[in-house]
Amino acid sequence: MRVVKTMDVPPQPVGEYGTPGVVLREIFTAATGAPTFALRHFEVAVGCAAHAHFHPWEHEVYILEGEGEIVGEDGAASFRAGDSCYTAPNELHQFRNTGTTTLRFLCAIPNQPSAALSETPIREGELVATTVGTRCG
Repeated sequence: MRVVKTMDVPPQPVGEYGTPGVVLREIFTAATGAPTFALRHFEVAVGCAAHAHFHPWEHEVYILEGEGEIVGEDGAASFRAGDSCYTAPNELHQFRNTGTTTLRFLCAIPNQPSAALSETPIREGELVATTVGTRCG
């Protein structure tokens, strides 16, 4: 067994070049000894959004703090702290912070070689702008 202080995990950019206002901490992954699932912690600054993307695996998200919406090809669904979100494999999606505080959530995905964020297809502009406000961060 192991306990990790999430904020002690070094933050890293999301995607190959990073997404402004979005911070990722990979808490448990294959590299840290988790054989099946990766657990990641995301922070999205006020007025910011993760890039619109899709991938061949599902993921489950638990909203820790803040509020926002998950946007897909069929529209948007609002969420707030205490809610959970599911994204099916190959479903285009984007998490946006529409609140007044930092959005924080946990995201679980299967561990697999193709799960690298830099290999995730990005479809910017197909859903919404990268930011939801005039300034991000």
